[in-house]
Amino acid sequence: MSYSEFSLSQLESEFNLIVQERVDLFKSIESVNPSDLLKEILAENIPLALEIDTEKARFLTECSANRIDCFSNYCGT
Repeated sequence: MSYSEFSLSQLESEFNLIVQERVDLFKSIESVNPSDLLKEILAENIPLALEIDTEKARFLTECSANRIDCFSNYCGT
């Protein structure tokens, strides 16, 4: 049976499942403020990652983070 032939209600019935759509998994976890370094890294890399949105973006981001600039012309910057 292919994936498209299943429905959630069918699976709930056949496997006696209980679906809980609103579960607060992290309610006991305290918030932590991000470090200045993390904020800087995200500010530098998120625009490129969102623009390209591929594995290439991850690779170029890693090159950039390691100051490997041999690929700078590859992404047009």
